[in-house]
Amino acid sequence: MVEPKFEDGVWVCPVCGFKAMSKKVVEQHIQKEHSSEAQSKKESGGEKPQAKKKESGKEAKKEASRQKSRKSEKSGCVTKRSFKLGKTEVRLWDYEHLDVKEQRAWLMFQNRNYVAGLHKQKVRVKLITGDEFEGLLKARDPYFVSLVTPNGKVVINKAHILYIKPLEKAGKGGG
Repeated sequence: MVEPKFEDGVWVCPVCGFKAMSKKVVEQHIQKEHSSEAQSKKESGGEKPQAKKKESGKEAKKEASRQKSRKSEKSGCVTKRSFKLGKTEVRLWDYEHLDVKEQRAWLMFQNRNYVAGLHKQKVRVKLITGDEFEGLLKARDPYFVSLVTPNGKVVINKAHILYIKPLEKAGKGGG
């Protein structure tokens, strides 16, 4: 058997120049590619496998499409594999098929108008500065609210509101 050589920090196959960081990988390469059995298989059936590949090209495509459809049928298949690096064991979970859903759900919180239910109601609004306002709330905009107060109209950015307290309940007489 041919022995791998160590050159410039990597192991090299002396037959074909295959390089790897691990001596074991190069040894496996030599066994697989350059052993006497592998050479005899290549020499005896060199042209026949290529001819079979050309003929069975359509069959290979059909088989590949079948495998793809099988993978699409599977949802969330997980395989576990582990290996050692020195004294440390590394465990990996491989997800063969992973469904990625629409990631824009967080936008709902960015522009959702949660105070729209208080539209055209009398409310007390406290700001982060400590100021308080009472008036009729108009909440059509996703970022601002408008208060109609006895002193005039006030437009407030929702980011500066500490709380909104309804003074009258809508649709119910008194409360």
